[in-house]
Amino acid sequence: MAKYIKQEMNDLQKTGEQKSFYRMKIERNIDAQEFVEHMCHPGSGLSRGVAISVLVRAADTLATLLANGYSVSLDEWGTFKATIGLEKDKEMDTIDGDEPKRNARSLRVDGVNFRVDKKLVSNINRRC
Repeated sequence: MAKYIKQEMNDLQKTGEQKSFYRMKIERNIDAQEFVEHMCHPGSGLSRGVAISVLVRAADTLATLLANGYSVSLDEWGTFKATIGLEKDKEMDTIDGDEPKRNARSLRVDGVNFRVDKKLVSNINRRC
């Protein structure tokens, strides 16, 4: 069963109100090996080797598709989208457009956004 932590929030709007919010207490991090062990519990019909192969292949396929400009939606997981940033020592374009235009060499993938599927959130909520 999940545990929750209540935290006080700074009064950013200077209204004088003290706000609080809740967050999930993280017991510890589960690494890939332990994740696979959970997937392959007795009776699951899934071998450790197959589970590892599927996860590695999924990560590789995801990287390839994101690199080719696709967003990837996985049912009951969510949607992945690559984000773009500038290479080190490159400056952002300005609105007036007086500087040299950016080319692919001045840009790079600097992260991946993940938007969770509502079904996954519902599934997690049911299990809490």
